[in-house]
Amino acid sequence: MKPKLKPLHWDKVRASSDRAMVWDQIKSSSFQLNEEMIETLFMVNNSNLNVKDHNGRRQSLPLLNQENRVLDPKKSQNIAILLRALNVTIEEVCEALLEGNSDTLGTELLESLSKMAPTKEEEYKLKDFKDESPFKLGPAEKFLKELLDVPFAFKRVDAMLYIASFDSEVEYLRRSFETLEVNLYWLINFDV
Repeated sequence: MKPKLKPLHWDKVRASSDRAMVWDQIKSSSFQLNEEMIETLFMVNNSNLNVKDHNGRRQSLPLLNQENRVLDPKKSQNIAILLRALNVTIEEVCEALLEGNSDTLGTELLESLSKMAPTKEEEYKLKDFKDESPFKLGPAEKFLKELLDVPFAFKRVDAMLYIASFDSEVEYLRRSFETLEVNLYWLINFDV
């Protein structure tokens, strides 16, 4: 019985006789298709992947199963994207958190770090993860694991974010009260 494969969506390419295509250059004997490898790569349930090597023996392909991931794949991907965009090292972040220096990190980075906070369950899994495990952590998980070595890392992030945004929040409230005073003045004095 053939395994169920993931759907492959094709776009039609119109062949025009005046344009050369790569397919025109392929000789019938030069192209070999490894059907077992295609089945392995596109199988719907790929938890027990085995591939035959050149001698016909089966060998396992190491895969990172969903059970072996600490973070949700979407969350892990979002954190990895944020890390690339922020362009900071874990050492810089940890040092600033230990020193409590919100100026070094800046409001934008602190807001991003606040969004990265792991759940309690993810935090326990990250702290319990052993480096000698056959599965490697992704960049986002490595970053969070090292960040969790800082005592109360995400509480520090929240406190530093509060400090960094305090002046702008006070200024916003001051302007809001001024607007309210002006509106109340007009309501009281001009009976609008």
